[in-house]
Amino acid sequence: MYNLEQISAIVYLANYGMRIALGSEGPNPWTDATEAQRDAYRHGVLFAITHQPTSGEQHDEWVRYHEVRNPDHPNLVPWQDLSPGERDKDAVFLMLVRFLVSQP
Repeated sequence: MYNLEQISAIVYLANYGMRIALGSEGPNPWTDATEAQRDAYRHGVLFAITHQPTSGEQHDEWVRYHEVRNPDHPNLVPWQDLSPGERDKDAVFLMLVRFLVSQP
């Protein structure tokens, strides 16, 4: 069974890969991530585990978390206004969390 830190690191790395594939600069690898970046992923993973949200609901929680911490982030928009690639990142995030939580 994976713990919160392990799930957060795995999901972070998947997001890193998706950002590169989408042509945008990815965040630092988990080992170089700031504590604020790690906290944001831990928060998102914990929300996904405890609330079983849709991708849109997960994004809404991400917006609530980030609007004070990073108010200039370009993805602080309603989920339906995100690009298809950004919406896919939300879906992959949730699928990975659910997969990792289900592992013995």
